Amino acid sequence: MTYLDPSLGPSTLTTESALDSWPLTPDVAEAECDDSPRGLNLQMTRALIMLVEGKRINDIAHELGVHRVTVFRWTTHPDFQRELNL
Repeated sequence: MTYLDPSLGPSTLTTESALDSWPLTPDVAEAECDDSPRGLNLQMTRALIMLVEGKRINDIAHELGVHRVTVFRWTTHPDFQRELNL
């Protein structure tokens, strides 16, 4: 996919691969690290804990700053389901 990059001029196109190295904020970088023993990132682990505590998916998503569909998608991850069913 190709994107228009307004910071590079009015007609500069950027490919998706060029955006892969885009700098991440510390919060995003921390959320994407895979330190969990079962392959869950920090955000997924926090969502799992909140789900076990009885919080609703909408509330979890709001607290984590992600879309509710993202949290729902995490619940379908095999490692997430394994941890939830322990």
